[in-house]
Amino acid sequence: MASQNSTSTILVAFLLLPLLAAVPTTARVVDSMESFNTFDSSILSMEDWVFTNQAGWSGDAAEFTTGMSADSKVSFTHSRPLNLESSTFWAQENASEYGGGAVGAPDGTYSWTLGPEIVVNTFDVSTVENTALHDVFLVVSFTIPNALNQDSVRFSIDDAGHNELVKTWAHTQAAVDKMNSPYWEINVSSSFEWTWSIISGAEITLDYVSVGGTDDSQLQIDAVGIRVVHQTSSWGVETSVAELEIPDFSGSAQLPIMELNMTNGDWQGLTLTSCGLEASSQGVEGTWTSEIVQRPYGQNWGRISSAGTWTGSLEVTSSDDGLSWSGWSQTAFSSILPTSEYLQIKVKLSDGCIERVRLDINDPTLHISINVHGDADSIISNGSRVQVSMQNELVHRFDINAVGTYSHSISIGDLLPADGEPLILHLASAFTWDDGGDAKDLVVEVTGLEVDGGYSLAWDETPDCGFIADFELTEDGAGRILPVQCTDDLTAVEDLEFAVSSSDISVIEADIIEEQIRIKLVPEASGVAVISVSVMDRPGKEERNTWSQEFTVTVQNVNDAPVFSTLASEILVSLPSTTLVDLEFSDIDNSNNELSVSFDYSWATFESGKMKLQPATTGEWELTITISDGTNTVSQVVTVVAMALPDIYVESVEVSDSADHVEAGDVVEVVGWIRNQGQADADFISIRCLVDGQLFDVAIIDLVAPGQLRRVVCNWQVPTNDDVALLTIVLDHGLTIRESDESNNNASKVISITEPEITSTGSDSVSAGLTNEVKISAAVGLILILITGFFIFAPKGIRKIE
Repeated sequence: MASQNSTSTILVAFLLLPLLAAVPTTARVVDSMESFNTFDSSILSMEDWVFTNQAGWSGDAAEFTTGMSADSKVSFTHSRPLNLESSTFWAQENASEYGGGAVGAPDGTYSWTLGPEIVVNTFDVSTVENTALHDVFLVVSFTIPNALNQDSVRFSIDDAGHNELVKTWAHTQAAVDKMNSPYWEINVSSSFEWTWSIISGAEITLDYVSVGGTDDSQLQIDAVGIRVVHQTSSWGVETSVAELEIPDFSGSAQLPIMELNMTNGDWQGLTLTSCGLEASSQGVEGTWTSEIVQRPYGQNWGRISSAGTWTGSLEVTSSDDGLSWSGWSQTAFSSILPTSEYLQIKVKLSDGCIERVRLDINDPTLHISINVHGDADSIISNGSRVQVSMQNELVHRFDINAVGTYSHSISIGDLLPADGEPLILHLASAFTWDDGGDAKDLVVEVTGLEVDGGYSLAWDETPDCGFIADFELTEDGAGRILPVQCTDDLTAVEDLEFAVSSSDISVIEADIIEEQIRIKLVPEASGVAVISVSVMDRPGKEERNTWSQEFTVTVQNVNDAPVFSTLASEILVSLPSTTLVDLEFSDIDNSNNELSVSFDYSWATFESGKMKLQPATTGEWELTITISDGTNTVSQVVTVVAMALPDIYVESVEVSDSADHVEAGDVVEVVGWIRNQGQADADFISIRCLVDGQLFDVAIIDLVAPGQLRRVVCNWQVPTNDDVALLTIVLDHGLTIRESDESNNNASKVISITEPEITSTGSDSVSAGLTNEVKISAAVGLILILITGFFIFAPKGIRKIE
């Protein structure tokens, strides 16, 4: 039974083969293909960026660093003002005549005066003397207990003999009390060209000026100082982080990634769990071989990546046709996958869990452009940087060490969000500084942020047309018109393009007329032809869909009659010659050797493809020629006219006296011998005499009887500018005489031309020369007279008859 079933299956397969060959074939093409960035720099202008500015690791808000998104860029600005500090230096010495008090920081102990000056100096600035000065203030802790009506108080500063009065109190309405903080102070920055040396050596004079009599009050001094606003060092770390989250990013963009379905393929020693693929036995290596995946149309393979914590390796095999495969080889994200059309992936896993295996398309790459401008020397380069993260994974870190524009490209196919996941981006900048406190501005701008590799495919389906069955026709019968009913998804039916061809155009010709197939039979042909019909959409485009089908047309044979080429209606036979006439005939179904040729007169026979005619007498007959293939017969009737005709020809061409050369300037006779080898008279034969193809004389012979030889003469003046000439005599130029042979009516002769001889004796030469000239002149004159007389008295066209 098994053997019988196998045999039946084979028989069914063979029976189905012809049907399979006739099934229409289709294929689809891409209607449009677009490449684009998965996201581009416009993302930098989105309002969803969230900025966090922080000082160091304290969590406090940054003082000098801010971030913002605008104008298609994310910028981090680090702007530090001049770092100034105020220091007060109290006088350490009292140089007054009476000395004592008014030194050091205010402590409530004071020195007083009603007239003598209090002079203090020695300001210790050693702790800051290397910093830059900005402002100087005189600070005094003092009091004037009572109003001043007549007396006054004056404060002045002295620097190496240069004294500057900075303040005077007089006519006060009440006491002046500046003994407690805030102490009295005045800006004296413009009073001197201050230096730390001048400050440390300055003397401050505090004078109670009494006009005499009862003093109004007194001056009490607790402390005298100089407050200096100066630059001081600055250091710190501040960061600014920009975060953007786009929910369900894959729903708004076509991501160039291909997640391998781990539920398909083959497992050995692995188990599919909620985590992913795990080894069935911990520590024992298992394998998973994926299903075959095909590269998307017009795209390129990128890299392979995986997710999860696992121990093992990834391998790949590739094929261009899906049949012949390369050997397995290890692969990783660091290398581009093979360029073949088909791939298959193998996972070898011994420990852990592999959650995902991904192939990316077109190697998606993050391109980031950074512009740094400002004071790059204001930061510590190895502690200041810009970094980009995606999906909370660090993508790239860039140290800030100089101003300029920088571009970086990083493959990130492994980090693109999976279906349904949000896209999470972080842009961050850190600024670390330690300097003398100068004002500094530094801006880091992320001007470009895009991921390439995105693509979009739109397919155009193949036209759908009705099936055409095989059929039979009869040789030399009518052809057939076959309508082709088609529809298409994108192309209008009237724009579809039809094409048809025949495998044997010697049997059947096929073409398209108004979306219909026209089958035309080749006359006298039978056999089998396969008709191929195709319908194409997308007119004018390079890639097109084609629907195609083949069907068979069988033309049954019909035995055809022979085909006989038409002969001339009248055939002339010149007796006693035999006339041979080519007979052209054929039979599509038989060779010429299988055909018979017959005539209704015995003097007509068929030999070697020619009809031989040899009537015994002159006359006219209706000759019937019959050709037969044994079944079909064709006939043709021609008139055979047998008659006797002349046949004139030029037997020879001579020059007078049969000379083989002539002298230049002579007038010679060119003689032609004319013979009639036919069986009838030739009347009024026109003669043309030519030299080198140019006519120089004409003549007429009135009659040449059969067998007769006649002589004709043409006069020729030999040219003086040539050394050889071709003489030709042509008979019956107008073919007015009916001959049995018209091909022998001319003959030629080549003659040499020599210069006249000159005799050695001078007198004889002159005499001879004169004689010759006289002879030539006389001859020419005679010829002219004869020609004139000929044209006057002779018949037109007649030159000379002999």
